[in-house]
Amino acid sequence: MTRSAVSFVVCLALAAVIGCSGGSDKYKKSRPKTVKATGTVLYRNQPLADAIIVCFPTATGEKAVAASAYTDADGNFSLQAFPPDKGAVPGDYQVTIQKTEEAPAAPAASGPDAHDAPPPPAPKPLIPAKYAKVETSGLMLKIPEDGVSDVKFELKD
Repeated sequence: MTRSAVSFVVCLALAAVIGCSGGSDKYKKSRPKTVKATGTVLYRNQPLADAIIVCFPTATGEKAVAASAYTDADGNFSLQAFPPDKGAVPGDYQVTIQKTEEAPAAPAASGPDAHDAPPPPAPKPLIPAKYAKVETSGLMLKIPEDGVSDVKFELKD
């Protein structure tokens, strides 16, 4: 899944949780408490830049809110459950991390056969594909009530 597709899915899920007027104080007051949740992602002992992290809560109910982040050039991230606000809901999470090369732009199709044009190729993963799925990533995160600032995910081949 491309970075923009993942971002869209995460934003859509968050919009469903907080409603269309998520920025209003009325909705912010009803949100679960969030705490600082930051860390670093390494791949082959090097910072992993431009990766997307998605944290899926293992709990259910009102406090079961996903969080996500992008890594910066140094592999650092700051989770967000309710973008643009920083912070994640305390709890246990299963984590996925993805980094793909940008998919080449599909040529503009025109003419009578435009609907028969093949779809653009899927973006190529730049880290092992197992980290992109909850079932195979093996990555877990516990965010305590007072937050966490030293999370480290070390990805291996």
